[in-house]
Amino acid sequence: MLLLVGLDVLVNNAGLDWKGAIQDLKTEDAEFMLKFNFLVPLTLTREALPHLRKTKGNVVFIGASVRKYTFCVSSKNLFTQYPSAMFLQIIFQI
Repeated sequence: MLLLVGLDVLVNNAGLDWKGAIQDLKTEDAEFMLKFNFLVPLTLTREALPHLRKTKGNVVFIGASVRKYTFCVSSKNLFTQYPSAMFLQIIFQI
């Protein structure tokens, strides 16, 4: 459990990418990148939300844009749907 004092904003921005040919990407490396790019921010957000509700703080998600290496783009852009679903749950308490 995180100890949060005075937290006003959580910025989910970190991301890993694969800079090789996709056929050379090992399953273990892909799983690690998916965990880092999606599950870590999801966990941090989940842990921070109770405190952010008290402080009326914010959560910011920074995705990835299209570029030469696309694994990071695809795994980080899981957040294109996640923030929307999270917002609806928070607003409507579902």
